[in-house]
Amino acid sequence: MMSKTYKDIVLYIRDKIKIGEWSVNDKIPTQGELSKEFKLNRTTVIKALDTLKAEGIIYSVQGKGTFVAKKTSSFEWDSLTKWSFFHENKKLVQLINKFELDKGLIQLSKGTLGNDLLPVEMINKSLSNISKVPIDHEYGDGKGNYKLRAELSYYLYKKGIKASPESIMITSGALNGIQLISTGILQTGTNLVSDKISFINSLDFLDQINIKLVPKLMFNANSSNLVDMKENVDAIYLNTNHQNPTTYSFSEKIINKSLEYANQNNTLIIEDDIYGDLNFDHKISRPLKSYDSQGRVLYVSSFSKTISPSFRVGFIYGAEKVINRLSDIRLHTDYGSSILSQLVFHDLLSSGEYFNHLFILNNKLKERCAILINLLETYLSKYGSFQTPSGGFFIWFTFYDEYHIPMYKLFKLAYSRGVLINPGSIYGDSENNSIRFSFSYESMEKIELGILQIKQLLDNWDLKGGNS
Repeated sequence: MMSKTYKDIVLYIRDKIKIGEWSVNDKIPTQGELSKEFKLNRTTVIKALDTLKAEGIIYSVQGKGTFVAKKTSSFEWDSLTKWSFFHENKKLVQLINKFELDKGLIQLSKGTLGNDLLPVEMINKSLSNISKVPIDHEYGDGKGNYKLRAELSYYLYKKGIKASPESIMITSGALNGIQLISTGILQTGTNLVSDKISFINSLDFLDQINIKLVPKLMFNANSSNLVDMKENVDAIYLNTNHQNPTTYSFSEKIINKSLEYANQNNTLIIEDDIYGDLNFDHKISRPLKSYDSQGRVLYVSSFSKTISPSFRVGFIYGAEKVINRLSDIRLHTDYGSSILSQLVFHDLLSSGEYFNHLFILNNKLKERCAILINLLETYLSKYGSFQTPSGGFFIWFTFYDEYHIPMYKLFKLAYSRGVLINPGSIYGDSENNSIRFSFSYESMEKIELGILQIKQLLDNWDLKGGNS
């Protein structure tokens, strides 16, 4: 194989522009990214870029990057994408999504299972099992595979929820379920109230369909400000077990108070229970839905956090009328989730393998959580505090008020040292001075290295002046 030269980069960029994949003012990869992609040193990359600049094909803006300059015959997408129904994600969220794909970074906040926790053998065995099962090649009714829905009915029964298969709908993950509810049930102009700090606040799609997200709720073990809300509350979004990112779980007292408020005010509740199976004490968490006697809670969950995010299997449980409405919408959009993924999860649930896996997984997560707690106490206790979670993936670390740490600057400095963090500000409160630390993805050795880098940054920081 011939070694690459600067000409390969020149040809690559020319072709990208010529065939219309890049157009005027599009930002091209950085010198570092091109160096890594072509396995060439920076000097060679710079020579290639200088060649293209001399031709007038690209231009650079100091501090911002390099962009396509030359007009081409390719279609101009900029004007059309600006009219898109969905706008871009928040810039910081876009950066994090991009950097999470970089295997060279230490991922201190990533919310998925690491390779050593993925049940690869169990999945492979299930794939072998379903290869012997006849597959229905029809589109179906939009609700998903009936056998899987019947198995989910039994799965929910264990959580204290009586659910018929007709009232369950398979989705491509929990987020797809929330999107379907938002577009199919909530009305334009709806005030959807969420926790002040919540994963849903990091997403922009609700705003694009004119649903106003109101991040005002605050909960602790025995009280909440829900009853004191002055805003018009049309619907409520809640994580009731191991909330993302703060990790708190609802007490029975808070569940009853929340339902009492919703019943008195005729308010819909969307319950996202994606972390409900991740309990270190192996107890089955009773969702808020299991207390719902009026059918006003739409229950959303998924197996992305317990099995694999790539299979994209989640579900919605609610009133049959609602599920019929959502399945009709589904038939107008994507016709449903992959039958192969659904058959895998039916096999895992019906065989009991899923529950065996959960027992092992929760033990491992509990061990990792204890190690991370020790690391935070050893290295970062001077700077902030945290609560010990009872399940899930995360520890929510909050800096003490006396330290004035610009979180975006800390994010950039950590990245420059090969460490990726999720600042608390992306979850709804722009002034929040917290970090979501994860113990589910990286090895504990890498996590310790990453936290040491954070400690060194803080130790070298002028905490009064905010300089490092």
